[in-house]
Amino acid sequence: MQTCRVLSISLLCLILAGCAAEVSTPPTTPETTEAPQAPAAPVPEPVVEAEQPQEAIEVTAEPQPSAWEHLKNAPPNLPARNAELLQAVEVLASQSRTQEATDTLGLIDSSQLDFTQRIDHGILTARLLQADGRHQVALRVLTGLERGNYPDAEQQKRIVRLKVYSHSWLNQPVALASELIRLYSLNQEDPEAQRALGHSLWSVLSRMSTEDLRTAFVREQESIGRQWIVLALALGLDSVRADPYQYKLALTNWQESNPEHPANLLIDSGLAVDSLTYTKIALLLPLTSVNGTSAQAFLDGFIAQHEANSDPQKPVVEVIDVGAKPTDVTRFYYQAIDQGADFVVGPLGVSFVSEMARFADFIVPTLLLGDTAAQPNPDYVYQFSLAPEQEGIGIARRARQDGHVSAMVIMSPQPWSVRAVAAFRDEWQRLGGKIIHVHEYELDKSDYSDTTKNILLIDASVARYQAIRTLMGESMKFVPRRRQDADFILLGADSEHGRLLKPYLDFLKAHDLPIYATSHIFSGNVNKIRDQDLSGIRFADMDWIIDGSEPMMRLRDTLMGERASAHHLDRLFAMGVDTYNIIARTQVLSEHPAARFHGITSTIRLSENGKVLRSPRWAVFNDGIPQLLSDAINPEQPSIPALLQGVVPAQLPERSE
Repeated sequence: MQTCRVLSISLLCLILAGCAAEVSTPPTTPETTEAPQAPAAPVPEPVVEAEQPQEAIEVTAEPQPSAWEHLKNAPPNLPARNAELLQAVEVLASQSRTQEATDTLGLIDSSQLDFTQRIDHGILTARLLQADGRHQVALRVLTGLERGNYPDAEQQKRIVRLKVYSHSWLNQPVALASELIRLYSLNQEDPEAQRALGHSLWSVLSRMSTEDLRTAFVREQESIGRQWIVLALALGLDSVRADPYQYKLALTNWQESNPEHPANLLIDSGLAVDSLTYTKIALLLPLTSVNGTSAQAFLDGFIAQHEANSDPQKPVVEVIDVGAKPTDVTRFYYQAIDQGADFVVGPLGVSFVSEMARFADFIVPTLLLGDTAAQPNPDYVYQFSLAPEQEGIGIARRARQDGHVSAMVIMSPQPWSVRAVAAFRDEWQRLGGKIIHVHEYELDKSDYSDTTKNILLIDASVARYQAIRTLMGESMKFVPRRRQDADFILLGADSEHGRLLKPYLDFLKAHDLPIYATSHIFSGNVNKIRDQDLSGIRFADMDWIIDGSEPMMRLRDTLMGERASAHHLDRLFAMGVDTYNIIARTQVLSEHPAARFHGITSTIRLSENGKVLRSPRWAVFNDGIPQLLSDAINPEQPSIPALLQGVVPAQLPERSE
């Protein structure tokens, strides 16, 4: 029996050695296709200009022992050998080599493990079950590890983190909140970790229905956990959620009753409003320009939130139409200040914002509705935009978190798509990913069969078959095969072209490739029949657009009221609402890097240079209807795969400014 085990380990080692060699030496010159340059013809100016990508974070991956090294070094001594095998499984799991990790774990006789190793073995078992999508079974394993055992502090954190991950994927908000509360307490020695966990916890609690919150309160045994839920119940009341003044009063009342509760750390990091107050806010908007409809949608959202604010001392709002000439905007800015404005919002649009940034002397706090390369100097100047660059960066991070490494890009020649893909390229390269192929499709086509064949190299597959048939001199059974070198697709398309492209991709056997897209893929109006062909596409969008939870629907009814708005303008309405609420938090957001504002467009933070950065929600089209995806990140997914360092990305069009 011992001989068989040794032979099994030796055989597995040889397999792993071959796999390791294959994985760790990726080609340094993958196939690249230069996408056509963006059209030279002038394009209409976007209403809201781009948010530039966040500053690149330098990431250095320290060399770690390979799975092969752990297996090769496994000594005959049973405890030491088991330790090396467990380490090999850790390495394989972190490289998403699930089957090899499972095979290696199967070589370990769990009855021969010491107490600590048994806990590690159970954690790895649950982790591999999660990778296989078996979250219910993983939860049973993790719960069993805690029953009658006493894992050390780090093992306990790993167990709870993995439980959080599975509860999130299974959409079990009550259990998820309970485990997040536990994890928050387990990190009491790490304030920074607690802040991050606090915001994750609040994202869950603030989206739970009143019924779920009450259930969670009854199930929660600890008083600290119960008060977290009491806070969510207090701030989730209809009379509070839509009214900034009632929200502030409810928050103050809770704090007075719970002065020592750890949630006060979170309140100081973004839930509370600033101590500063303003008396008059000036809104500079191009209401009589070609972008007047969009400006009006933003104004409707801003005013809706202002009208819902019952504060008797709330600021006066003055709306100033800056017209259609960007050169006039600076004059309107000084006019607003002369008339008593102590906070200015606007202007809206890249040309107006650029004009202001170049020529205005910023005297009062100002929130520009757009982005500009001409960076304003004062630290009380902020920039808020709905930028395609942010979505491109978000897709790169989500795809990496989902374990992907090789991207294929299908993009539109429209400026927003070029900008989103360029930002994706930069972030994907920073994260160690590679781009296999880039294709820019034509807009004026209704048949994309040839386009998708070229993208998936179907014609090349047919050509290889014909060459072999000619060489062999006889017919053979043949099924065209798509390219196999990409593990996901970035689709830079709007809903119209997405509905045309996706069926061809499915028909040509790319149905198993995950597809990620920007918010442009969704019109904002749920239509099961029309969007049936988009099924399977994942995209990022605002809570306001895709969150169908009870609290969001009630808030939407309260703020929208009788206002009729085109669905494609809903995002600007939501931007107006969040802008109003950001004004009261600019100080805390700018002074505390960990601070977050949980708005209706997304969870928001401020960069060092005053730019509003958004973290939107993710959804997937299921039978034509968007359904929210789990926000949870695999807690043991490495941040960057060292094996992909130095890979050359495919060339993309220059970013459109």
